[in-house]
Amino acid sequence: MQKGSMQGLRLLTLSAALITTLASCGFHLRGSPALDHEAHGVHNTRSHFTASVQLVYPNRERAWATQLIKQLERARITVIDQHDAPPLNSDLNSNNRLMLELISSTQNRRIASYTSRAKAAEYTLTERLTYQITHPNGREVVPTTTLSSERVYQFNVNNISGKDQEAHLISRELKENIGEQLIRHLFNTTQRLTTGEQSSTEN
Repeated sequence: MQKGSMQGLRLLTLSAALITTLASCGFHLRGSPALDHEAHGVHNTRSHFTASVQLVYPNRERAWATQLIKQLERARITVIDQHDAPPLNSDLNSNNRLMLELISSTQNRRIASYTSRAKAAEYTLTERLTYQITHPNGREVVPTTTLSSERVYQFNVNNISGKDQEAHLISRELKENIGEQLIRHLFNTTQRLTTGEQSSTEN
């Protein structure tokens, strides 16, 4: 058998083994597949995003901030981890620095469907993040906005531990999706601000 055929067979075998393992834990995802960063266009911002991001967040949102910092850095966006709100600085231009403030986040899980025995057959898991973007001098750039992402998933009612593990996995993917939405919002914001400033200069 040729080398390429052997590698293909090994890949199929590993994939089948992974699917079998997930199924045994009660994992039966329905809806969006694993996130494809290139397909969502996030990495396309790398060659265009020129502003740095000053990330401000309360201590309760530290986990969200940690994840967003990783995603922003993967997109080659300079991040300043401010944590607490810094003093206002009127000397910084809106086209080279933005203040991203994480206000709050919520997670909600509700029953989506029932079995014939009136037990939960599917759940809908929803993640939400509320934020705002301002100029370092306090001027509002993007008003308070809430992003959300949700997924319906099935689980084996006879495997309680598998249910919790699956919910954790989906929650992480939903948060990554929200992070990608946020990066696109940042990109669109800098484009809008830069265009506006260029128009003002020309006039």
